[in-house]
Amino acid sequence: MKREELRSEESRHKSLIVGLIAGIVLALGPLWGAIVAVLGMSQDYFRLKAEIAAGVDVVREVAMPILPIAVGFVICPIGISIVVINVLQLSDKIRGARRKES
Repeated sequence: MKREELRSEESRHKSLIVGLIAGIVLALGPLWGAIVAVLGMSQDYFRLKAEIAAGVDVVREVAMPILPIAVGFVICPIGISIVVINVLQLSDKIRGARRKES
């Protein structure tokens, strides 16, 4: 193989790996959303406690930490599809390399 072809193959391999990592990060969207929700709820706990004691309506504020989880579930299928596509492309590349060797 020529140097240019090797560089092209290396560049494609790196982009597939980056795509795989990005897909995994997106597929874990619900987890990231849950972490953000827990952090937000723990920060708001004392403030909400004081507002409830003062008689303030906090229903809208309690619903806000659920938003990151919902966004995570929307992003999750996108990440899963990116992971599947990149895994299939990497496996095809590995299979093709093995065929060339034999």
